[in-house]
Amino acid sequence: SRVRAVLGVELTVRAVFDAPTPAAMAALLDDGSADRDAFGVLLPLRRAGARPPLFCLPPIAGTSWRYAGLLRALDPDVPLYALQSRGLTGQRPLPATMPQLLDDYAGLIRSVQPEGPYHLVGWSFGGNLAHGLAARMAAEGDRVALLAILDAYPAEPGRRGRTDRRTLLADMFREYATVYDGGDVQVPPDDPALRAGVVDYLGRGRSELRYLDPEQRSCVLDVMLNNAAIALADEPPRYPGDMVLVVAGRSRKDWATPESWKALVQGDIRVHEVDARHEDLMDPGSVEQICAVLRAELPVAAERGAR
Repeated sequence: SRVRAVLGVELTVRAVFDAPTPAAMAALLDDGSADRDAFGVLLPLRRAGARPPLFCLPPIAGTSWRYAGLLRALDPDVPLYALQSRGLTGQRPLPATMPQLLDDYAGLIRSVQPEGPYHLVGWSFGGNLAHGLAARMAAEGDRVALLAILDAYPAEPGRRGRTDRRTLLADMFREYATVYDGGDVQVPPDDPALRAGVVDYLGRGRSELRYLDPEQRSCVLDVMLNNAAIALADEPPRYPGDMVLVVAGRSRKDWATPESWKALVQGDIRVHEVDARHEDLMDPGSVEQICAVLRAELPVAAERGAR
């Protein structure tokens, strides 16, 4: 915002990732390439590095900017790429099914790394995507050496198949009302008011969505509803390999347990707990704990991938 105010340049988040030092930023501003799309489906956070890249799948809102926090503590020789949802700026059509969405992500990953072994990370809904993508890639003959899921779980019992958009929107409103208004706000009876209420709530939290205007948050809401609907439409596949599960110790729920993954993972599930809330996993202190887990698991993945 200071660069915009002082220099009159519209600087995107993507440009900050591409040029993280003052000298690099000055060069980027000089050559006019500072306007790259921060809402692009493939977001390179760090291209350089001799080790296999880490690919991060997006949370339910579709934006993956907060994965940049991993750069603080991840081995600098590991390239880092984030995937984001299509439709964040209103593009249509949105993916209609989970297989369609996963095919898209698999193609983007292969455009960076044509052959495995692959390393996948997913936080929240991104963990469900990473699990589905790992199963799909494995079924297609690709090797997935690391599947790391950050506090994500299969759908809560009873929610599978609940894909009606009005129902999903009302569920979101109730969840946000509980967080921000103590649950004392009634669900608006008409769709426009309900949608406007959720769009308002999306701007109140600590996430990157607070920097977006209502029109942009409305596009994000469409992405969220679409992601939720396609995720709840079908049972997830069974993944034939091992999984690393990072549990947010301060956000435990009765139904969200490591055991809930057992029917969907054929191999071992290695569980690590971090002292954090779910929504704070990309904050500096939590990132240090997560990267310690990744530093321990990546050599294991490299050995597995070499077999």
